[in-house]
This record gives sequence, structure tokens and C-alpha cells, in this order.
Amino acid sequence: MPVDKSMVDSMLNPFRNMVKDVDDRKLTGKDVDEMKGVMAKMEGLALSMDDMSSYSVKLTTDGLFTAFSNAYSRALGAAAQAANSAKPPDDDEMLRQSLAAYEKSYNYLKDKPEMEHLVPPVKRAVEIAKSGVTYPVFLRMCEEELVFERMKNGEQRPALEFQLECAREMGDKLRTEMYEKQLKTYEELSKQNRCGIADNLGFEIARQRIEWEFAPRIAEWDSILWLVDSRILDVVHDWIDAHCSFAPYDQRWIGDTPAITQYNIRRTKEKNPGRLVVWERILRAYHGIGWDDIWTHPIWLHEQAESRVWFSDGSIENMKRTYPVCKPGQKPPSDVIASEEALYRAKAYRNPKNAARFGGEAGSGPGYKIRSFEDFVKERKVKLAKAST
Repeated sequence: MPVDKSMVDSMLNPFRNMVKDVDDRKLTGKDVDEMKGVMAKMEGLALSMDDMSSYSVKLTTDGLFTAFSNAYSRALGAAAQAANSAKPPDDDEMLRQSLAAYEKSYNYLKDKPEMEHLVPPVKRAVEIAKSGVTYPVFLRMCEEELVFERMKNGEQRPALEFQLECAREMGDKLRTEMYEKQLKTYEELSKQNRCGIADNLGFEIARQRIEWEFAPRIAEWDSILWLVDSRILDVVHDWIDAHCSFAPYDQRWIGDTPAITQYNIRRTKEKNPGRLVVWERILRAYHGIGWDDIWTHPIWLHEQAESRVWFSDGSIENMKRTYPVCKPGQKPPSDVIASEEALYRAKAYRNPKNAARFGGEAGSGPGYKIRSFEDFVKERKVKLAKAST
């Protein structure tokens, strides 16, 4: 499911307007091509990702905002220079063109708190251009103060810190470790660069190496968790509930007619023992884990400690007691059915800590809601201001 369109539009419309601007001017060339390439990448990510916060972080850490703005500035500058090619280059005109381009970028960025970390070099370029210097002096000062270098690389610390915060808040162990390593690498590379900001290309290579380093472990973790939490436990849980008195009124089985509803319940009773065997075989074949190994496995223990397990302790206990008899032609123990019906009436089949943290049914709290990158940047700015006083 793509990122919410209205939120994407609010973020990308200014960039779409800039693309329209160069099209209206009938501008072409490598800078325009770069603009449109970056725009296509931002649009593509919006379609392929389903979380707005992750999408915003991705755009920032990949330096797409900065790359687009720089290409737009160069395209306008090149167009103005071409328009004046019939006469000798005029330094005053070149300075005016540069100032107009940087002011346009600055006016867009300064009103976006989440973009604040990109503002300083653009703002400094505007200040130098307005200081009364000539165009050659403007270029020299920007080079000496590393303004262009900072524009090219962009400050990625806020996005990396936000990414790490999200992983920690979600209790995602491996991604937390990965983002910690990425942030540490960024800091080390920044120290090696004279402008204090890591080179984009160098960091991107380092970041991809770190992602490849963690990829097998993350894939294994996610696979085990999916097989256990979303397949094996679901199969046993549904098999128990299909034998309960509430089954005909539960959305898992309700059909268009009572006959279809009964057919759906009967299908779960008959088919789920076989499904359990299949999913167990897959879990053992790929990960060497059986039913009895689940409960002491490090992944399961971590997921429980972080309240990432969906089912309540009572539901899991009922599944453990039912597992030995989850076979064709059998049924759950009568006391398990009674216990499951009590959990259903009390809406206690879900782990209350999971519901309180991540939101949804059976929750006692408002649920986890990741704060926006904008709010994170605002708080970060306040903390840095306090630390500097």
C-alpha cells in the first residue's frame, strides 16, 4: 500500500512545480535530466513504501532534496547564461541569477522544520550574494567557506538519528544495531571531511555495506517471526476458536449465509491441523526450529520482552496445551475451550502491552504512534541550543 497521497502531495508539490517551471521554460540538458531523475525516484519511493516517516527519512538520507534543489539552481543559471550568450558574460547578471536561484531554494526550505538541517549552507550563499561582493568574490567565498561542499553533501545526522529513534521505539533489535553503526560511521566520515559533513558518495557506499552486513540476520529474524507469530500460532489459535461457541459470530468465519459460515468453520477444523504440519516443516527446514524450541529461542524471548508478540499469555498458554491434540478428527480440551471463550468475552486474547504500545483492538492505551520527523527536528534543535549555552 503506497504512502498516503495527500501527505506525499504536500511534500512533493513544490518540487513538481519546479519541474513544471523548467518545462514551461522549455529548458533541457543534464541538469534538467538530473532534476527529473530525482523527481522520478521520489515519486517511485512514495509508491513502493507504506510508512510516511520512513519515506521522509529515506528522501533525506539519500540527499534527494538537496540534489534536486542544486540541479534546479544549475538549470536556471545555465538558462540565464545561454540567454545572454550573445553578449560577453556579465558578472552582475550571473550574481543576480545565482541569488534568485538560492533565494528560491531557501524560501522553500526555511518554512519546513523537517528541512532545517539543509538550510544553513543555502542561507549562507544568499547572505554572501547580498553582501555587495562581485560574482567572482561570491564564488571564492563560497568555496573558501565550503558552502558548495555542504550543499552537495547535506547534513544527514538528523535523519540518521530519527531512523535510530524509530527502531529503538519499535523494539527492533537488529535494525537498532544497524542504524547505530550507520550513525557512528557517518560521524567518523564527517570528522575526515574538512566541512564536517560526510561525503555523500563515501557514506552511501559505507551505508550499503552495513546494510548488506545485517541483511542475512534481519532476513532470518523476520522469517522466523513471520512463521511463528503470523502462521503457526495463527493456525493453532484459529483451530481452537473454531470449536468455540462464538465462532459463528466471528468475522473470521461469517459468510453470506449461515450455511457458508458453518462451511468456513468446518474447513478450519479440518484443514488447520494439516496447515500446522506444513508450516512446522518449513520452520524446521529453514531454521532448525520446532514447536518446543520456539519458547526458549532468543528471537521469541526478545519479542516477548519488547511486547512485540501479538497474543496474550493466556492465549499462548491455551495454544501450548492444545498443540499435542491439533490433529485431524480431534478437538481442543474442554477446559481450553472454556478458557478461550472467557478470553474472547473479555477481549483478552491480545497482549495488552502490545496493544497499548502499538495500538489497535483490545488496547488499554492510545497505541504507539511514531512522532513525525518534523517534531523530532524541532526537539533536536531545542536540545542543541540548550547544550550550546
